[in-house]
Amino acid sequence: MLSHPLPPAVIRQAWLLFLLLAPAPALAAEGGFVFDIADDVPFRQAAIIREGLEIAEDYMEKVLGGAMPPEFQARIIAKVEATGEGNQEQGGGGGVATALSVTDPSVPRLYFDVANAQWDQNSQGRGWTTRTDNLKTVVHEYTHGWQCWLGALTIYRQPLGNWMNEGLAEFVAYSALADSGKLKKSDADRFVFNGARGAETAVPLQRFGTTQSPAWAGHVGYLAIDWLVSESPNGMLSLRIIASEIDAGRPVAAAFATAFNIELESFYEQFEVWRTIIVNDSGNALRRRPALVNIGE
Repeated sequence: MLSHPLPPAVIRQAWLLFLLLAPAPALAAEGGFVFDIADDVPFRQAAIIREGLEIAEDYMEKVLGGAMPPEFQARIIAKVEATGEGNQEQGGGGGVATALSVTDPSVPRLYFDVANAQWDQNSQGRGWTTRTDNLKTVVHEYTHGWQCWLGALTIYRQPLGNWMNEGLAEFVAYSALADSGKLKKSDADRFVFNGARGAETAVPLQRFGTTQSPAWAGHVGYLAIDWLVSESPNGMLSLRIIASEIDAGRPVAAAFATAFNIELESFYEQFEVWRTIIVNDSGNALRRRPALVNIGE
């Protein structure tokens, strides 16, 4: 026991100093996410993560039948670092942004490295800012988390394969940002089309139908998903339907037919016709995209 107790004013000052210097704990967001943000992450970068998640949720609620519910979000830790090394956790693969978990495959694990070279990409000529590009990455990863919540995707189980999973996430991300006024869909279409030319359109779309594909399939997958959604009787909700069908145990071909009202093999055949146009007449390929046949029948 102190023989000379400290004055109350000194105790208050010491407590305030402790609060200022103590490491910040993980904080629950308003939507339910738990954030684990490293001390060296700039405030503006953390704000981008939060805004991107809000944009994703708003868009899911508006056009995709609902976002991940708060009670599920509360199980998700969104980790934000500034190491430049990417995700070094088990299963992270050094990725600048990831969404899946090895520890608990049933729950997404959102991760972002805001110091990674792939984070602040030069967006000059794309039609949007680098900040908007960051937001796109956040919405993309949220979409993978949404697929996980719906039961169609884990780090170990990815039945839809690369072009559907990556194309779906890219398409939703750009669509959400277009809906929020951050970019124009026509600019996204042009940028993605140019990105698809080359390795992603050098082989038939079927080659990207598993997780073992010749290249990342986000651009060519976007082109395919955009085509399907634009002509499907279910519209954007087809993206939720296919995930729900997979969760119900339906084979991929059956889930695809239910969601888009066209047989998967028929779509592959028709995409191959368009792919040939892309390869041989890329300058006119976007406007020469054929109308899908046998859809909605």
